[in-house]
Amino acid sequence: MTATISEPADIDDPDVWATQTELGKEFGWTAVEMGHCLLLLGLRMDREPTASAKDNLLVHTLERFNGTGAAYTQTLWHKHGVSERVYDYSRLVGGLDNATAIIGGISTKPAAKAKQKKPTIAQLAEQIEALSQRIQILEYGQGDSGS
Repeated sequence: MTATISEPADIDDPDVWATQTELGKEFGWTAVEMGHCLLLLGLRMDREPTASAKDNLLVHTLERFNGTGAAYTQTLWHKHGVSERVYDYSRLVGGLDNATAIIGGISTKPAAKAKQKKPTIAQLAEQIEALSQRIQILEYGQGDSGS
């Protein structure tokens, strides 16, 4: 069952919100691998949260200041909401180990792309579509299963 996510009144609660690095650690992934997963889930594109992530209140960006007073933007992800989607995706691809292998096969480095056999754009699009359908089933139920 998908949790109801509200506006972030508890934005500083580490049990609710996490950085990409912190999220990745929960799955044994690096921040880069977590970023690839967010991309596969349709929650991140071009290093920015997607409209879908924002519309579903899965992400919140904050203006913060470092020790010298310079401003930077911190992106926080809703731990439970994103984790549910990661586990949905891992079930779709046959488990967390398979999800890790798929995510680990994605690279943004041109040389690595040539060496690695990774999913094509079409295959990734199919996986995203299948995951979206699965999420809809989980969010809205399967309809009349008795008919």
